[in-house]
Amino acid sequence: MLDRSGNLLGFLSLPLLIAGAWLMPARSRGWIAVGAAFTGASILLLVARNELGPLVADMASSASTWNGAVLATWYVATGSLADSAVAGIIIGVTTMAIGWGAGPSRAAVRLRGWVPPALLRRPAAAAGAAALAALVAISAVPVLGSRRAAVQLVLLAGAAIAGLVIARVAARERAATAADADVAAPAGP
Repeated sequence: MLDRSGNLLGFLSLPLLIAGAWLMPARSRGWIAVGAAFTGASILLLVARNELGPLVADMASSASTWNGAVLATWYVATGSLADSAVAGIIIGVTTMAIGWGAGPSRAAVRLRGWVPPALLRRPAAAAGAAALAALVAISAVPVLGSRRAAVQLVLLAGAAIAGLVIARVAARERAATAADADVAAPAGP
């Protein structure tokens, strides 16, 4: 039961993460806040799993000779929860980085200035580039590479949405910069 709930936790939390960030009035701060909450919850899950194991072993066995077996059983039974927690930390930190990248800071604006104009004209290209980056991350980080196709599809969809959001913000900034340059330019003779 714990093994399946660990996968379910990761699967259900990603759509909620995306919806929560999308509904925030200041979306960049929303991405940062949701990513921080996701990271904090994952760290709490990992700490609880590691700290509750010895307590469960002490409570479940009266003889000290059985503590090692009970503790090993606990770690095997909750291994999927630990994997989900590590993936949650990675996803949460990545989400905070995306929120920062879509934010109003000077460094973020400079970073978005490097987005190629082709990605701004074609939102599907931006979504595809972000999904490709997520696919590389899924294959490079074993924890994120779940055997379940649904989890991988949710990760790829989340990355594609993040790519669209950042490309949209960068396109708005370039349009505003171009409009400001047109207004500031002196009229010809």
